[in-house]
Amino acid sequence: SGINAEYGEMLRRWIYEGECCDVYAEFFVTVDSDTPEDLLWESKYSIRLEMLPSFISKQMAEKILLIGKTINFIRVVCRDHSPINFPFSTVATTNQGLNDIIGPDLNGHVSEVYKITSSHLISLLKKKYLLCEHLTAIRDYLLLGQGDFIQHLMDLICKDLSGCPVLSKPPCYSPNSRRRSARRTRNTTTWT
Repeated sequence: SGINAEYGEMLRRWIYEGECCDVYAEFFVTVDSDTPEDLLWESKYSIRLEMLPSFISKQMAEKILLIGKTINFIRVVCRDHSPINFPFSTVATTNQGLNDIIGPDLNGHVSEVYKITSSHLISLLKKKYLLCEHLTAIRDYLLLGQGDFIQHLMDLICKDLSGCPVLSKPPCYSPNSRRRSARRTRNTTTWT
């Protein structure tokens, strides 16, 4: 069964451009235009199950929602307007083109668009916003680069507790226990 022209255009604009042009509230994706930018991902877009057509499963609707949300996140939050390279989007500029592409495999098409938009966002976060470098910096800060955050903390505490009359000996670790602790807590995860 084909998609009617208006519905096909709403679907096409949502999955390729992240635009929800639903003047008569017929589309299953709804937009809360009063939502502030910092809540875009959590609150701005949602699914109206009562408007879900029979040929779109709830699981597929979730993917379709995420595609548009991802595009909007890229455009609004990341402020990136570079094109997302859909190899087939130029064909889907008309309703007939959309029906030809989607045809009997709407789920496969949605899955492919989902992978492309997700990959674009991950690439953007890695390249433009240096996500891996930031995660590494956070890891190194928390582990002080060697997995000895706790040891460093204990060294600082020992200095403060060394004059305490209640403790005859501060609760400091021996050099061997420090090495064992560092080996146990060392995080060898690399971000790729």
